[in-house]
Amino acid sequence: MIGVRFSLYPMTDAFVPVILDAVQGLDRLGLEVEVDDVSTCLMGEEPQLFEALRVAFGRAARTGTHVVMVASFSAGCPGEPEGDVCAPRHVTLAELAQEQWTDNWVAEAYDLPEQVACQFALYPLGIEHYMDVIYREIGGTKEAPVRSRGRHFATHLAGDGGAVFDALRTAFRNTRRDAAHVVMTATISANSPSAPTA
Repeated sequence: MIGVRFSLYPMTDAFVPVILDAVQGLDRLGLEVEVDDVSTCLMGEEPQLFEALRVAFGRAARTGTHVVMVASFSAGCPGEPEGDVCAPRHVTLAELAQEQWTDNWVAEAYDLPEQVACQFALYPLGIEHYMDVIYREIGGTKEAPVRSRGRHFATHLAGDGGAVFDALRTAFRNTRRDAAHVVMTATISANSPSAPTA
């Protein structure tokens, strides 16, 4: 089991319905969902976690307003307040091979903007060669169908929404092979008035 805590920031006075509509019914995707006045926490297995994130972001983005999602992913955190819900463990290549890439995701999970921007950072914890892992996954994003470049404290991705979410998912999955406790942060933006036009 892994988790993600995310917040949505629609740049509109009518932000309340945008946020509430985006998170409505995510528990029907097979996840534990906890909503509070700051963020939404999703706990569950990896495929459903990314399915739900894509659904929530897509719903908010389809309103046409500039929207930002800030997300913190965690796998294997030994300091969970309610016990070992995310027990630290490495994921083997065999387990990754058995995971279906998309499973039977709902149609909404594929209804993402054609253009999004994202800045993300990976934290493989408790291993000495963590920078090798980070550099490897940054290199992987350069092979993905997204534009990737370094920024201070983050890697910047831009392109089709589905491809950007896939790049994040790949980096997180691959890093779990190397570290029993992995954290990834991501800030994803759509419909920004300051987005490059070319």
